Amino acid sequence: MHWTRAKRGGRLAPLAALLLAAACGGGDKGPTGPGGGGLTGPYDLVGLNGNRLPAVTHVEDCMATQVTEGGLTLDPDGTWRMDLRFNDADGTVQYDDHGWYDDEGGTVWLDSGYSGATYEASVDGHGIRVMYDLCFDGTPDVEFDFAR
Repeated sequence: MHWTRAKRGGRLAPLAALLLAAACGGGDKGPTGPGGGGLTGPYDLVGLNGNRLPAVTHVEDCMATQVTEGGLTLDPDGTWRMDLRFNDADGTVQYDDHGWYDDEGGTVWLDSGYSGATYEASVDGHGIRVMYDLCFDGTPDVEFDFAR
């Protein structure tokens, strides 16, 4: 089992430590299962809430965060992983998530091994938009825009 974590200077962030107990998602892991087709491969994070990077967001009760870069990879075996780098009042953060995904043609469902949540992503000719719960309150609060 791989644990997802947000790191600050090589240490586990307090928020991530509280959430590490989340179980990994399940799903069809076969080569013809979720994730097949032209969606697979790496994507670069290019925007946040409709703004180009670097972009600042202040979601709900969380502190203001400047997202500087990141990526999303959809693997042929139906797994996904996302990495983000951002700055907040506590310093620079490396944030990672991973899990299983299901491609429903135009909509991709990302099951998070970090939070246990399922996130909706829309796919178009430009890339993938993921609605994500960055503040961990059970409601997606940011939109990440990924492009090839």
